[in-house]
Amino acid sequence: MNQCAAIFLPGKDSYVGIWTPGYNNEWQTVTLANSPDGGNVVVKGLQQLLGDQSLTIHSLTHIGVMNGPAPYTQLRSHVAIANALAWSLNLPLFTIPDESAMPQALTDLSANAKRNIVIEPVYPTVIG
Repeated sequence: MNQCAAIFLPGKDSYVGIWTPGYNNEWQTVTLANSPDGGNVVVKGLQQLLGDQSLTIHSLTHIGVMNGPAPYTQLRSHVAIANALAWSLNLPLFTIPDESAMPQALTDLSANAKRNIVIEPVYPTVIG
């Protein structure tokens, strides 16, 4: 596998995705339930996706996150988890401007990903 990115997209329909270009089902997602458990739901969603595709956390080569706008708590938890995973696994990190170009824009976005950076949430957190 050349590339495998975990993608975190907070918003009205918050979800986590795994992108593996060149594979039949290169874009797999799981919609996250609205829960007061916040970040725990995000991590469980990622674990589910990785397990469904027989991948481990060490299969990831990139981390991407949409950094706003989104509901405040979702935005902060998604961005924090993306930053923590990228830092702890020493992976390049990139931001996604909005979900309208998903997954078509991922090739260009991931090509510009950088290591050892911190993504900050973009406010306001109002959607639509």
